Amino acid sequence: MPLSISDLSRLAGLNRGATARLVRVLESHFLVAREASGRRFVVGSGVLRLAAAARLRFSIREAARPVMNRAAKETSETVSLHVRQGSHRACIDVIEGRLPIRRVVPVGETAELLASPSGKVLLAFSGSAAVTEIVNQEDLDAKSVTLLSRQLARIRDQGYYASTGERFPGVSGLSIPICDASGIAAVLTISGPTDRFSSTAVSVWADSLCAACGELSASLGWSSEADTEVTPTTGVGVSP
Repeated sequence: MPLSISDLSRLAGLNRGATARLVRVLESHFLVAREASGRRFVVGSGVLRLAAAARLRFSIREAARPVMNRAAKETSETVSLHVRQGSHRACIDVIEGRLPIRRVVPVGETAELLASPSGKVLLAFSGSAAVTEIVNQEDLDAKSVTLLSRQLARIRDQGYYASTGERFPGVSGLSIPICDASGIAAVLTISGPTDRFSSTAVSVWADSLCAACGELSASLGWSSEADTEVTPTTGVGVSP
């Protein structure tokens, strides 16, 4: 139902001036929209986008849970699920490791894409336009851009990313993409103390979990005929 500033002011218990300022902020984010008359407001398209994003997160979290449980059982390490939020990655689900010394990843934690292994996997399979956007935001020099391009290409070729001490000293991880019909949807990451992430262990885990994530991706509508920039492979090997 369309509401005027006076209506909103009364419902919110605020004066008209404060209400008008809040409405302007909401309007700038498309969370409310003006009617043609310009005097009353309705729910904006931004609310629909937020609702769609929430549904997507719930569905990918629900769909990925069996693979996360499998990863937790096979490795005994912490398993986390991450999605992209602009220039950051956000953790939306976690199964804590079962061993006394383990990696702790809080649900809701965010990190810049370039500052985390899971973020780099999200970026690697997001396409060249997304990479260019992040490079421009970070204002990287030519050498850094070249190194990043090579790293992302290696991630795409392998179909996963094995990292050691990249974000925290003594912590290693294995990050694997999950795709749907639109491309990269999430990243499943196993992380824990580096001394438990031997080359042999990582190779075994990667072989098993890349296959599991590939099956999940296919069930979500991903096709092997998709663009190579968003197509995970199941090749095995530990990144240098």
